[in-house]
Amino acid sequence: MGYNMGHLLYTTNPRDGINIRGHGQHIGGAIMDDHTSDSIPTKVCTKCGVEYPATLEFFYAKKSCKYGVNSYCKRCSVRVSIDNSRKNTEQARARRQRWTEKHPDKDRESKRLYYEKHRQEVIDKASDKQQHDKQWTANRNRKWKKDNPLKVLAMAHKRRALEMKAEGCFTAEDIRKIRKLQRERCYWCGNVLLDDVHIDHRVPLSRGGSNAPGNLVIACQHCNLSKSDKLPHEWCGRLL
Repeated sequence: MGYNMGHLLYTTNPRDGINIRGHGQHIGGAIMDDHTSDSIPTKVCTKCGVEYPATLEFFYAKKSCKYGVNSYCKRCSVRVSIDNSRKNTEQARARRQRWTEKHPDKDRESKRLYYEKHRQEVIDKASDKQQHDKQWTANRNRKWKKDNPLKVLAMAHKRRALEMKAEGCFTAEDIRKIRKLQRERCYWCGNVLLDDVHIDHRVPLSRGGSNAPGNLVIACQHCNLSKSDKLPHEWCGRLL
């Protein structure tokens, strides 16, 4: 970016801020011409101490300040704004929301221009966020299933019952009551149940049985798989 002033050319540099080509002297990171003050006033940024022409190219407008521009140069103003936003996240978000509601057209135009200028960066960030969110969701679901095994069983049986158009449903609390009633033993063989607990329908869903708590028992894996879709009198297990 450049700024013409007579026989001099002011140019901005991402690292050094401003460079003035022509005759002059070096002042605080910038070369200033001896006759600059006669045509365009200069102003020292109170944050970084660098002297710039007091124009809107180097400072944001602020009527209450000298020459109608802010005391900080544009670079320092941006840095201060970012630091304040990081320190006061909620206030910054609320302030941004109020501005967006007040200036919807400017907000849309600002986002459009940013997207055009940083299109690939925006696409890459969106892709990274999608992968991160996908992994985060998978981890959360695995943890929830591990912490709520009875709810997982209830959901699985409800899904199967809906597929078979069976009536009734049950909750994790219903299963806890049944386990307490059976004293943590298999309904069919009477053995003490370990971690691998199965929910069995006395009258199988495929034979018209209900998915309600009254048709449920807890069983060990062997008995449940052995009984399969048989009615109690068709199976040679222990009948109660």
